[in-house]
Amino acid sequence: MKKIAFVLALVAVFLFFTNPDHEDFNDYFQKRIEKQVEKNNPGPFGKFLASFSSALAGFADNAFVRDNYYLFSVYRMGDYKVLGIGGQFFPLNKIKSEDFLQLPQDKNMKQWEKKIEEAMDKIQKNIDKTADSLLKTLDER
Repeated sequence: MKKIAFVLALVAVFLFFTNPDHEDFNDYFQKRIEKQVEKNNPGPFGKFLASFSSALAGFADNAFVRDNYYLFSVYRMGDYKVLGIGGQFFPLNKIKSEDFLQLPQDKNMKQWEKKIEEAMDKIQKNIDKTADSLLKTLDER
């Protein structure tokens, strides 16, 4: 009986010290948003949208309520709940608007992605050309 009580006490101490806080939850939620956005919007535009995940995670800090039970926490926003225990997070249900950042994947989107890639290539070429020109000018002096 004493061994069981000792083991339970050790587990309780471990859970107490690994109970994730708001900052841990924000990190988790930001990574989850990034994955979901990139999954729903492959390509450069998806990466562009994912770059805003930190702003959305900041929103999450204000939108989610933390119920702290000392050994674990439950983060909730409306019906959506996430269990934080042992330094890990486990969604207890699905976000009803899981694809809230999903854009339609049609041929127009593919055309825009191609145009964005072409524009990025042109910008990189201009940067390289300007850098070469500056280096040449400096070498001449």
